[in-house]
Amino acid sequence: KYTPKSVAKTVYLNVFLGALIISQGYYSKTAIQQLSEN
Repeated sequence: KYTPKSVAKTVYLNVFLGALIISQGYYSKTAIQQLSEN
């Protein structure tokens, strides 16, 4: 049974995890570029 509260919670969790993964990938990518430039 879906309540608006549980749906919102799931959506927020997915957005948060997605943003976390994207930022991790972005930071590691820029870090690798900086290392290769040095």
